[in-house]
Amino acid sequence: MGKLMNSGFCSGTLALLYFLLSTMGGQANTELPDVLRGSYKGSFAYKTISERMPVILTKVIDLFHREKINIENQYGDAAKEKLKQINGSLSELKSTMQRNKPLQPLAGAGADVPLWNRLLEEQWVDGEPPVWFDAPWLFVECYMYRRVREILENSGELRDYDYFGQQKRDTLEASMAAIELLGEHLLEMVADPAALSGQQVKRAFSDFIGMSLWANKNDLSISAGAHVSQEASPLVQLVELNHRVLVNDSEQVFAQLRRLRDKRDVRIDIVMDNAGFELFSDLCLADLLTSLGIAQRMSFHIKAHPWYVSDTTPADVRHTLQHMQSAEGKPALRRLAERWQGYLDAGTWVFETDTFWTSPLPFSRMASEAPELYAHLQGADMIIFKGDLNYRKLLGDRNWPHSTGFCASLEGFHPAPLMALRTMKADLVSGLAPEREALTAGDPSWMVSGEWALIQLCECTDTARGGDEL
Repeated sequence: MGKLMNSGFCSGTLALLYFLLSTMGGQANTELPDVLRGSYKGSFAYKTISERMPVILTKVIDLFHREKINIENQYGDAAKEKLKQINGSLSELKSTMQRNKPLQPLAGAGADVPLWNRLLEEQWVDGEPPVWFDAPWLFVECYMYRRVREILENSGELRDYDYFGQQKRDTLEASMAAIELLGEHLLEMVADPAALSGQQVKRAFSDFIGMSLWANKNDLSISAGAHVSQEASPLVQLVELNHRVLVNDSEQVFAQLRRLRDKRDVRIDIVMDNAGFELFSDLCLADLLTSLGIAQRMSFHIKAHPWYVSDTTPADVRHTLQHMQSAEGKPALRRLAERWQGYLDAGTWVFETDTFWTSPLPFSRMASEAPELYAHLQGADMIIFKGDLNYRKLLGDRNWPHSTGFCASLEGFHPAPLMALRTMKADLVSGLAPEREALTAGDPSWMVSGEWALIQLCECTDTARGGDEL
């Protein structure tokens, strides 16, 4: 990376300034695009708030009805009695959403409660509190998941109960055949890293970036909690799927990684998305980067508590490794589980949580609202952002013109060079050339179906990173 990018005034910043200073009817345009809202009835945000989110709440309520005997056996009589209160609160939350009532402040002892209530106050307009369909979609969607968490936190005995856990475990189990195939392919590729040619390294990178990308299709929040899994051979599917990558910066990403291979003490961060097959695919990518000597440290940023149905939590990581270790007749998975546990024990790999990841804030506000986390990300040599929710937060959930430069749409969020891996499940995008968008002409749901994807790189950084090494 050149000195211009290290200076913090890179092409993305220039592009954003150009966007803000462009004239419309002779007047300076100083306003950013609006954020997505459920008030636009033809939008995916409206469908999410009116259909998908109530279904998710209904499934959580049904779960507590079905599991009351098991919960009593595990947590005691007091927990069973609390279930009536929990389901009553969940039903009330669902009702206020469907009737478009005002969002209420959070209550409880959670460390993030003051932040949430301050952000809720920011949503008031002309003395009126925010309501579900008029407030920003990102805010109300995150708010629903945080309110569910609050209800459980305030219950006492069930504060640590993962109401999405069984769905995630079922998805993992249903994907074991594909997981085994991918694990075997990884072990074959890294059996003797020093013997790999440059072309073989590039092919391995392409395979595992592709797997990490397309594993993102399996998202339980999009299916409203309906069962999803990866059952077909993932490697066989890659060739066809890669024709549906609308923006593919993988060549530039590979060039970045090749330069990092010559550095010492390289740290690559992955801001994770879903558990199950996607978590396994992400760990395979991390293993490749570690085994090839590109990264000496890997940091994985996950959610501290249940979030967006299938998002990865510490319990999901533990369960995945334990499931691999106990997999009968699957020696590749046992070998990988032992190796990955060794990376964790040695501190080569670290899983981290932060309340910012379960806030409704766009990443452009991280430096001001979570300065310690932002400073931590500045210590990475590259950051990989997985999935649709992270992409929405990168873009501030704004309705950017599709051809707006990707770096410009980050609104100054440049802690380190970053890559977004996303299958598209929300109606926003940036950095998409018109001729590439034209490929989707026959697919009216191309922005939300998960059938099209993006691999986007922003090389901007607001921190000097060793002169021109990058």
